[in-house]
Amino acid sequence: MKVRGPVWLLSAGSVAIGLAVGLVARLPFFLASDFPLNDGALFLQMSRDILSAHFALPPHTTYNFEGIPFAYPPLGFYVAALSSLLLGVDLTQVLRYLPLVVNLLTIGAVYLLARSLFDSRLAALVATIAFAGAPRGYEWLIMGGGLTRGLGFLCALAALAQARGMLERPSVARLLGCAGCAALAVLAHLEMGLFVVYSFALLLLVHGRTRRGIAISVLWALCLVVFTAPWWGVVLHRHGPAPYLAASATAGWYSLEESLEDAVRFVFPSEPVLAAQGALATIGWLACLLRRDLLVPLWLPLVFIGTPRSAPTEATVPWALLVGSGVAEVVAPGLLALARAELWARWDLALVARPQAITARSLYTLGPGLVGAVLLGILAVPHWRELQLSRGTLDAMTPAERQTLAWIAQHTPPGSTFLVLSPKRGWEEDYVLEWFPVLAQRKSVLTPQGAEWLPDYVHGRRICLHSHLKDEHLSDAQALEDWAQRYQLGFSHVYVSRSPHGSVDLEPIRASLLASEAYQVLLDSPGGTVLARRGGPIAQPGAPLPIAPDCRSLFTETPEIQAEFFARYGADAPWAWLAEHEREVAQLPRWQLWRKY
Repeated sequence: MKVRGPVWLLSAGSVAIGLAVGLVARLPFFLASDFPLNDGALFLQMSRDILSAHFALPPHTTYNFEGIPFAYPPLGFYVAALSSLLLGVDLTQVLRYLPLVVNLLTIGAVYLLARSLFDSRLAALVATIAFAGAPRGYEWLIMGGGLTRGLGFLCALAALAQARGMLERPSVARLLGCAGCAALAVLAHLEMGLFVVYSFALLLLVHGRTRRGIAISVLWALCLVVFTAPWWGVVLHRHGPAPYLAASATAGWYSLEESLEDAVRFVFPSEPVLAAQGALATIGWLACLLRRDLLVPLWLPLVFIGTPRSAPTEATVPWALLVGSGVAEVVAPGLLALARAELWARWDLALVARPQAITARSLYTLGPGLVGAVLLGILAVPHWRELQLSRGTLDAMTPAERQTLAWIAQHTPPGSTFLVLSPKRGWEEDYVLEWFPVLAQRKSVLTPQGAEWLPDYVHGRRICLHSHLKDEHLSDAQALEDWAQRYQLGFSHVYVSRSPHGSVDLEPIRASLLASEAYQVLLDSPGGTVLARRGGPIAQPGAPLPIAPDCRSLFTETPEIQAEFFARYGADAPWAWLAEHEREVAQLPRWQLWRKY
């Protein structure tokens, strides 16, 4: 089914409708806070590091005082630093608004991509609206961390929107435009760079299997390498491949069967209210197959195979394209045929012949259906968004918390190391852990953000300890001491957040710490409680943690095994068990080590 009208007006109108839907879905989260949503502290600090280096690429970032290699793709940090400098705006506010602006621009990129793949403007319009309203199309992209994720996503889709035209009608301008946008995706976010590469390869396989298409694709790949070389060449010269080998262990790759199962769950959620999206996508999938266009039907499962960790975000694009195809090619023509048949059978033949001849009487005839559709949307959309969004991912740090962390920066020794206790259960949504090193200007011993670039699986070990800490439901100071002693976790201070966001009840352990003689109370405020551990840290901060890459430790084994190792090795038992166990897990592929978390 085709929609007729002036080309520029139809395109502008389609994008405008998509932007309107996008704003309605996204603005409520921004109006609820004056701070970046969820994460972004690592990126804020890296942007500051670039400003401090006068826009040279720093060798390390100062985040969390760990000497983390500055190996992260830096485009987003340069954009943020330059925006702050030119606009005279604080970087915190840049991280609040820039991801939203970039994500809204992504809606336009989805429309351009849909137009490059579909002849139907209605299909492009529906796909744009579907993407704009899909929670996973913005959930992880409008928060502070969307500075890199969102920018990479936008650049990847801009490259793919040009790819088919470049393959079918090659020119120097199309080559440079497509390769340039792809290079920007790589320079913004590695997963989005991988996304654009395998998506382009699929597009080449489906639409570019000619000598000319293969030749232009080789040139495209060479341009991509050359355009990104100034960044990765400097990083490899400084640090070698070690940071990237360390980060590769956090990519989340797993078996083909599990990837495809995740794709099926994405399209067909278990909640009944979400069943409509799976039905529309299936109709679109069948429509594409009937016209022998395999690109989009193959693209969706490929996303879950190629980038499984971020797949639900990237998969919103092929999913939206399938919905657009299904509505435009099957649902809308079918409904129109039914409407024409019904109107013919009744009396309004003029409306069938001349759609502009709509009268009050004809609207009365069609009215109940339109009202029903609106009511269905009003009833279903809020539940659809609630079920699609992960809990707590779009919360933001409160002013009271920020004031407490500012107090820590001013009133605790610079070399202090903190155990941060937060009511958030998952580390991905634990904004307290991520923002603490930046706002308190002190080291957090369990913060995993940024540690993926460090060797020896530091990132995964911290995730494991964070998960163990939440799972053990520690409710008193002595239990916390015993837990820290077992894992030889070195910290001099404790910060107990009083954030209103999160499902973990910290009040029992906070009350116990306040009453404990082992801790000195430095501050008890609405934003949190700050305590100093009497006698100093249990262990040297930064010492190796006795926990294996698969999240097991001696203390997760049976009492018999624990007793055997302590009898043989004494105080060194946790590390003796670890050495023995790591020889076993060394036989596993790297991608299997951290899959649980």
